[in-house]
Amino acid sequence: MMFHIQMVISGIVVVFALFGFTLTVTQAQVSSGSFVTSPSWSVDGTKIAIAVGDNVEVYDAITQQLIYVLEGHSNFISMIAWSPDNTMIATSSYDQTVMIWATGDGTLLRTLTGHNDSVTAIAWFPDSQRLVSSGLESEPSLFVWYAQTGTLISTHSGGSITDLAFSPDGRRIAFSTSLSIGTFDSQTFELLSRSPRVQCCPNTMYSIAWNRTGDSLITGSINGLVTIWDSQTGQMRNQFVANPYFESDSREIERLDLSWVRDVTFAQNDNLALAVSGDGSLREWNSVTGEMIQNLPIAISHIAASWSPYSGRLAVLELQSLAATDGENLDTGVTTGNLTIIVPDPSIERLNAIAAACDAPVSPSTDMADFMAQVEALPADSIPPACAADLLAVARALEGG
Repeated sequence: MMFHIQMVISGIVVVFALFGFTLTVTQAQVSSGSFVTSPSWSVDGTKIAIAVGDNVEVYDAITQQLIYVLEGHSNFISMIAWSPDNTMIATSSYDQTVMIWATGDGTLLRTLTGHNDSVTAIAWFPDSQRLVSSGLESEPSLFVWYAQTGTLISTHSGGSITDLAFSPDGRRIAFSTSLSIGTFDSQTFELLSRSPRVQCCPNTMYSIAWNRTGDSLITGSINGLVTIWDSQTGQMRNQFVANPYFESDSREIERLDLSWVRDVTFAQNDNLALAVSGDGSLREWNSVTGEMIQNLPIAISHIAASWSPYSGRLAVLELQSLAATDGENLDTGVTTGNLTIIVPDPSIERLNAIAAACDAPVSPSTDMADFMAQVEALPADSIPPACAADLLAVARALEGG
């Protein structure tokens, strides 16, 4: 069950929110739908791409400027993925194609054709030379492509996959469906693990992420559940209710737009499990004990969201004044949409965790001006740009908060 939105965006305002630095894009025209394509961060953490109807708008997350618009698809865009080397953007669509664009100026490089149904998920191989796409057609539904030429390399059985993610070492691909989660070997596509299948389709998982060591996966479901899995066996390790709209069977939920867990991630050396729900709440748990650490309200209406590469910032697409839904249809008309970049709950602990995750040779302290100067003075190749961007964002929020 998939729904979509369409937006026409104009105007950018910069403000400071309770949680830190915020960028707001205003005046979005919204049509029916509770499925929202999540914002997509560039690998270096400096840009954000959002689906706007059949197009994609790419913004500079630092200067708040619209850089370019990707125009070419003829139907709903289901996913946006930046190549690991940050030179290309892939977009998948219900028009049965995958398009590849140059990140420098948004030029369309090539269109991948071969699917005979909606394309729902895409993921880049670590070498940035290949990518995998998943469609809703009868088997085979997984396609592997050479990005530089658009050549189809191979096809595989996959089922109706809703999200894909490569493991940190690139050797496995995690997938989520309406029935289960599992992993493939990234070279042979041999099925390595799979969770027990459930009855279709009360609890579709639309977001999946690895921890940094590759031994765990975390998923978010449309019914309001967050689950931690053993990536080797597919067995459940822990499970949390992410919002008050949870029902075990999503077909019994009146407001799927509110129960839907939009993005999940591990943070602070994999000790935290974070989830953002459609109702505008962010919850954090101890990933081992299951203790809820905090519940933060980050928006007051229906949202989609995605974490930056090092989980220091959160891009939130907020849609206001949505009408009630019966879980199948959502009537909205025209409303206001905001794309906001926030730093939820900035702290010295979060700075330390981000610095540790990328081996940054800096020492967070209470003097944020001094710390930011340390980060800005680092040689360009000493830490990943995305880590530096998250460190500076959290430090800036602490300095201003």
